Amino acid sequence: MLDINSPEVLAVPVEECGEPLVSLLRLARLRVRPMSSWRAAPAESARLLARAGVRQRLGQALDSLPEGVGLRVVGAYRSPAEQRRRFRHRLRRARALNPAMREAELRAVVSWYVAEPDVYAPHTTGAAIDVSLVDRAGLDLDVGERGHRVGAATESAEVTPIQRQNRAILVAAMHGAGFVNYPHEWWHWSYGDRFWGCMTGRAAIYDSVTLRESTTARLLRTLHWAWIQGK
Repeated sequence: MLDINSPEVLAVPVEECGEPLVSLLRLARLRVRPMSSWRAAPAESARLLARAGVRQRLGQALDSLPEGVGLRVVGAYRSPAEQRRRFRHRLRRARALNPAMREAELRAVVSWYVAEPDVYAPHTTGAAIDVSLVDRAGLDLDVGERGHRVGAATESAEVTPIQRQNRAILVAAMHGAGFVNYPHEWWHWSYGDRFWGCMTGRAAIYDSVTLRESTTARLLRTLHWAWIQGK
């Protein structure tokens, strides 16, 4: 299986389309409260932002789910600074546990868990979201634990029948809306980034983006995208 840092993924060209980051809040049948077993999002990403095209397709995925089933989104856009903070934190832990390991090897291992933003990190593009399933009452359905444990891979054989059934529901909805799954993590889906481009044979349309831009720049970005949509 390909991983985030596979040469084929990193070779995908990026043709930034200029879509703005928008809030994922207020989508029907979407829950945003983190699962009790998942780490809460940092304050800077608590608004759950993603590109406009991602939000549109997330709405399509929600509409295609069986009656009484919804989605929980617990992770979306992360600024490059936040992604860098996460990577460095994990790298420091890895150095402490493996003092004899070479730096390049450490970075390769850590990148398996937290993408290195100076190489390629899907969450910094606004293309990637981490999702699970909930029932009508907003209670989490059993899709498996999130985290790099046994059963994390989407098609892992180390899952229960109910987890396999719920993953099939999630896969059908997300694939049907145009997302691609990172196969090592059942919860990670993206549209428009390099991994998506690699899987679909297209150029990526979202590059890494920062929220640290002026109000004028933000307005121009939004107006530019509206103009493109109206052509």
